[in-house]
Amino acid sequence: MFKDEALKEYDEKLGEVINDSIIPDPKEENNNNNNEKLNSSIIKIVEIELNKIEFESPFQVRLQYDAEKIDELAQSIKNQGLIQPILVKKIEDDKYQIIAGHRRYLAFKELGKQTIPSVIKENLDILEEELITLSENLIRENLEPLEVALSFENLLIGGLVKTQAQLAREIGIDKSTVSRYLKLLKLPNEIKNAVREKKYIDIVVLNKLVTLNTNEALEVFKKIIKEELNRQKALELINSYKEKNDDKNKNDENHSKGDFERNGYKIVKAKDF
Repeated sequence: MFKDEALKEYDEKLGEVINDSIIPDPKEENNNNNNEKLNSSIIKIVEIELNKIEFESPFQVRLQYDAEKIDELAQSIKNQGLIQPILVKKIEDDKYQIIAGHRRYLAFKELGKQTIPSVIKENLDILEEELITLSENLIRENLEPLEVALSFENLLIGGLVKTQAQLAREIGIDKSTVSRYLKLLKLPNEIKNAVREKKYIDIVVLNKLVTLNTNEALEVFKKIIKEELNRQKALELINSYKEKNDDKNKNDENHSKGDFERNGYKIVKAKDF
């Protein structure tokens, strides 16, 4: 449900960009308007040759594309046409770079098309470009959790956003969601690799694994995969490990206190001073 609503909102926002790009009918314009100034501010929708569009983008973190999904999209475009143009920016004379619409671009290539309808976005600042690409990925392309986490980290490390709270506001999600994704970067590499291969992508369980030490996290993760545990069972398993650690820490603390007292020391609280 959330994804459907988010996709609708995203389409409306991107639609605004596209609608603002259409050249108005001069008859509907106020005769007093400076047409030269108006035309200079318009972003045009054009057919751009695929070989003039750079697929790679510095803000695109998607590591791989599902060939089957691209096939499905290509068939949809073949039967129904392209519902929404891709969004590009001009990087040099007669050369463009995709900001949003990588899957649509791949589908057009698969169909053997020579050109693709495109919105040319001008005067795009780095933050706006990154956020458009990230929104496109999050809503349309089902990024695996680590790809999302890397996108968030890139924005923060690059200084494009200052805090997790600002990042959450910019892309319209809760700050807690941003925090959960970023925690995934602390997972052991073996678990990260499994996430990248989509062997396991439950972000709630993955976040809980971060609370364990490396050896315990790996041990628990292997059990979750081997026994095909659902979320509830996986969380129960993780909690059992945490409880053991809590008991061990409590026992260690009691032993330490006993050692102090046996050696003639007394442990007092700060308020006793």
